[in-house]
Amino acid sequence: MLKTKGISTKKTFTTTSGPYTNVTLETPATIPLSDTTKYGKTLVAGDFPTFSFTPESVKYVGRVCVSGLNSSGGNVTINYQMYKNDAAVGVPGNASVATARYYHADCSFYDVSVGDKLEVSVWGSSDTNVTVTNHMTHVAPTRILPTSKNVIDVTETYTMETPSVGTPLKYNSRGYIGLGEYALATDTVNVTSPVRSFLTQSGYNIFRYAKGDYGNSDLGVVNNYASTPYFMVGHIPSTITYREINEGTL
Repeated sequence: MLKTKGISTKKTFTTTSGPYTNVTLETPATIPLSDTTKYGKTLVAGDFPTFSFTPESVKYVGRVCVSGLNSSGGNVTINYQMYKNDAAVGVPGNASVATARYYHADCSFYDVSVGDKLEVSVWGSSDTNVTVTNHMTHVAPTRILPTSKNVIDVTETYTMETPSVGTPLKYNSRGYIGLGEYALATDTVNVTSPVRSFLTQSGYNIFRYAKGDYGNSDLGVVNNYASTPYFMVGHIPSTITYREINEGTL
């Protein structure tokens, strides 16, 4: 038999980020002194990113961020614990937050699905004039595989996500993209290649989402800022064009 190859017409794969759900407490809540109060939500289909066509495979990272203000007049240790479907996951953490600064417990859950309940509990070393003001939830795609066939004429465009809510303000995170490149700050990054496969040897497919899949799965961090808390956002592959190499036999 003779093996032949055909080239498909150009395919365009686009990703639309899921919505950012920000809940601002009408009355800021006093932070507890122990692991007693959780913030988050149960994920529904509308929380997830959408694509121009269904990829062969994809994973999702769930983000829950709890923010508040330390106006106590001294340093306060802010602790957090992540919960998935009522079970503690990841490693609890903490950080010291100075007076008159906003803290931000930013937690990422790797490999989430519709119906998963994602929550973060926060508590302090002091509850005097330390509050929770809001909490945000978002779902990001990672390890997308549009096709397992070899492809040619590839152009991959990665853009920073844009939160669909005004507060907390965004802070741009580094992203691990493409064939191993890093994207910084607000860069729009284009990766081109004549012939390649989206199946990378490490199983990351097109890319890894920086928050929750690049070295920090099921892990959080406490940041603090002098103004309104920030929510870290990362790059996603907004548009990818390519042609598939289709092999056949005669």
